[in-house]
Amino acid sequence: MFRTVRPYAVFLLLLPVGAMGEGNRESLADLSARYGFPTPHQGRSNITFNSGCSTLSFEMNSRKLLFNGVLIWMNDTLAGNGKGWSVDKNDVTKIIDPLLRPDRALVSTGQTVVVIDPGHGGADNGAAGHKVTEKKAALDIARRVQERLRSLNVDARLTRDADMALTLEERSAAARKQGATLFLSIHMNSAENAGAAGLETYVVTAPGFASTGENGKSGPAEPGNRFDAASLVLAYEVHRAVLAQTGSTDRGIKHARFDVLTQAPCPALLIECGFLSNAYEETMVSMKSYRDVLAEGIATGVMAYINSTGPVR
Repeated sequence: MFRTVRPYAVFLLLLPVGAMGEGNRESLADLSARYGFPTPHQGRSNITFNSGCSTLSFEMNSRKLLFNGVLIWMNDTLAGNGKGWSVDKNDVTKIIDPLLRPDRALVSTGQTVVVIDPGHGGADNGAAGHKVTEKKAALDIARRVQERLRSLNVDARLTRDADMALTLEERSAAARKQGATLFLSIHMNSAENAGAAGLETYVVTAPGFASTGENGKSGPAEPGNRFDAASLVLAYEVHRAVLAQTGSTDRGIKHARFDVLTQAPCPALLIECGFLSNAYEETMVSMKSYRDVLAEGIATGVMAYINSTGPVR
């Protein structure tokens, strides 16, 4: 679990989410025309577009978007008025367009360097179950991801390869020093509700918006926001691949101002691979075979992203 975020003393938005003017929004009718979708299907709570290749299903008055069945939390809600439904233009440029036209969001950097960051370490155990601690599980999964990527001729490196403590600044600095073109922070989750379960993947929150699950807490642009579109595509590829490998509950791709994301020097994500507070998921994570499955999913998603940007050299 990784809950450290950068505090903000500046309040850029006192308006509730979705309260910005119409000039900042795009109607679903215009969105449909732009991407050549046929007439959408409107159900009781969802509006769905299906092109035959891609399906987008928006939940009304919600931030929830299903893209090809994968849950993505938008920065703002799908809002309706007498003229129809609309989305914030930020969600169009940083979520919808990158998913539908990833070639415009992704640019090959030549040599790919994937830096994998196992969360916690040293005196910081992170989340702890009865059988396993987060710091050990994250390191083991990270090593397995590294091994798989290296077997595919990808330069994959770790921020730590031992049970050692690293500050948040040191993790971002390690990514910069090693020339990271992709950054993956690996964690395990925990909750007071022992029934909470599933997979969550995070990218940095867009400037001027609240993080997923928050209201009114907005912040300025951070270095990591330069890669918002590419980070979203990376998160989508990894998240859906891990879901396919594990069959985990899909808790969605979310937004947060975690320091390792705000200060990332490249497209970045933070993945919570399961809940150690959930007896079943902790038992699964305690098994090497399941950590292998998690690593296989993460590596598969990374390769899908890399292969969409050009050949690995």
